[in-house]
Amino acid sequence: GSFEDSALQLTQVMDTFKDVMNDPQQLECFRLFLAKEYASENLLFYLDVENMKVVSAAVLPIVAQNIFIRYIEIDAPYEVNLTSATIESIRNELDNPSRDMFLIAQAEAFAIMRDDCFPRFLLAIKGVKEEAV
Repeated sequence: GSFEDSALQLTQVMDTFKDVMNDPQQLECFRLFLAKEYASENLLFYLDVENMKVVSAAVLPIVAQNIFIRYIEIDAPYEVNLTSATIESIRNELDNPSRDMFLIAQAEAFAIMRDDCFPRFLLAIKGVKEEAV
């Protein structure tokens, strides 16, 4: 479906970004909005890090490496905007990955979505609903 269709199906929009992230219907609408804006990388990264927290220890190194390649290394296909200190810290842990090695980066991605993408998302939903009236 499209962002517009998804937005029209929302009966209400949560008050906080955290609420949207915890509601499957609203999260899907937010994902569609970001895709339309060509700004999906932070959400994809955030969700992949969430999934990494529950994978078995046996596959943890592979998952960590894949996250690094997909989102963090220079010219990554979905490169997220992180501080150089955060990137260096992650790079140092790649040889011996842990479940929390991406937590600071995940918090940075969350803050970008909350402070930049979420206000635009709310405006876009308001616009879609006003056009439908």
